[in-house]
Amino acid sequence: CSAVSACHAAGVTHRDVRLENVYRRAGPRDTYVLASFGACRVSKLPSSPGGQVLRSREAVAAARQEAEETVHAVCRAPEQVAPELGATLGPKVDVWGVGVVLHQLLLGVAPFASPLDTLADRAPLPAEASRSPAARKLMSKMLQRDPSARISAAEAETLVSALAYWPEMAAAAGAQSGVEPPIVAEVAPGARRDEVPPALLTQASQL
Repeated sequence: CSAVSACHAAGVTHRDVRLENVYRRAGPRDTYVLASFGACRVSKLPSSPGGQVLRSREAVAAARQEAEETVHAVCRAPEQVAPELGATLGPKVDVWGVGVVLHQLLLGVAPFASPLDTLADRAPLPAEASRSPAARKLMSKMLQRDPSARISAAEAETLVSALAYWPEMAAAAGAQSGVEPPIVAEVAPGARRDEVPPALLTQASQL
């Protein structure tokens, strides 16, 4: 999420976010790098990721063909699968891709069997019941069929960061005990609850 959020802040839409384009950089503390920017679109305006407005039928056809050639079928957002006249292909396609990657990491499978399945309201897979409500809610927010209803990369980054502090968050938000954190992330050794950013406490209380 942080890599995609940083790209969007720099005016870059990756357009091909998928597990195969995330690389592990080995070291004392492993990090992960988003790569393969061959399909990206760059905006001329800072902090405004490039969006492609489809103003003609030719543009619609070209966008569909481009997505088929450059974006892996598993990670194509609905607006890439079936672009419409007047629609905008913008940064929310990356959020969809991150949602697919998150689903693959948590459950070992893609959330959709085929690109066409993305065009209908999604029925949760039975295996998703094994994840915590917070994890399911996060994936749902990222895999909204309507781009306008999909959260932004910055919002997703904040939610994931909040989940990293789940033990402190659960206590601060008055959550029920015994709730399993959906994402296990390392918190700085010795971190105290008063060191958790207030914005994250607010986000956790809404999960």
